[in-house]
Amino acid sequence: MLRLRRVPRPFVWRQCGIGIIVVLFAAQSFCATARRAEAGSAYQHAVIRIQEKISSGHLEAARAALRSAFLQFPNDGGLENLLGVVEIQEGHTNAAKRAFSKAIEESPGLTGAYLNLGRILMASASSNSRTRQEAARLYRDVLRQHPDNEDANFEYAIVLMWNQQYRASLSHLARLPENAHANVRVEALTCADQAGLGNMPAAKHAAARMTANASLREQDVMLALPALRAAHRADLIADLLSAANRRSPLSAKGLRLLGLAQEAEGNLNNAHATLTRVYEMDSSWAAPLVDLARIALAQKKYREALGYLAHARALEPQNASLAYEFGLVCVKLGLLDETIKAMGNAVKLAPDN
Repeated sequence: MLRLRRVPRPFVWRQCGIGIIVVLFAAQSFCATARRAEAGSAYQHAVIRIQEKISSGHLEAARAALRSAFLQFPNDGGLENLLGVVEIQEGHTNAAKRAFSKAIEESPGLTGAYLNLGRILMASASSNSRTRQEAARLYRDVLRQHPDNEDANFEYAIVLMWNQQYRASLSHLARLPENAHANVRVEALTCADQAGLGNMPAAKHAAARMTANASLREQDVMLALPALRAAHRADLIADLLSAANRRSPLSAKGLRLLGLAQEAEGNLNNAHATLTRVYEMDSSWAAPLVDLARIALAQKKYREALGYLAHARALEPQNASLAYEFGLVCVKLGLLDETIKAMGNAVKLAPDN
């Protein structure tokens, strides 16, 4: 009996207690795992539902579903990214930028948010150096995590081309998979980089691939245009724009560029016909009239040039340079009174010139 009383009961209970704790902890772990699985399933269901609403164009319904999801999953980068998609599809660019930026802040590994924000920035990056720097930083962030990301490599290559870093641009194009090099925009960027480096045989080869590509469109040519202009390759610009025009009619701006390239190549009759079509497409635009006047002057058709300039002055009566050019043509025609009037008008419009 005494020996039984001397059994260390606290030890027995401690053992039992530990056993109970282990059982309870296991049960709690199982419940927590189940809750996480349930939450994960609910999150996936919410995301799929939102994506379906966006894909079907039901943006208000997608926005309502996002509000509900944010209540359950606040501060979630994936949901912010989807909100950005809704905003951009509704034309709310600044709101979309805020949403994508917040998505990156909340989920730094969410590649899609970086690329979505990058696409917004790229719309104005060609002419805005600060925006270009911001886009470049985004793509570098993606490439640090995913060096072979196709979209990031291509978009960063465009930024580098705009910065005239042609070799670096080509190095990122080299990271693209082999089949990507048949893409007409990759061909256009290759053409621009090679022209920028002065490698004209390679640039001509890339341009030939572009003209043979059935998917060539005006915007693809525009990607290569700055470098081709800087390299004074009006011949390649004319070939590319002509090929794009055969596949899909050029805009008035694209057609004017074609006419200017033809003029630069000395094909004045073709340039005249092309620029006449530009004016027919937009009769409120003075620029093609000035172009036509310049071509007429080159062909010594002074009265024709005077007519174009008179029409351009009617469209832009406050443009001093048009009055001045009109006066110069009047001199060639011996129209002294008209010359004095036009020059007087030019001085009145621009007294400090």
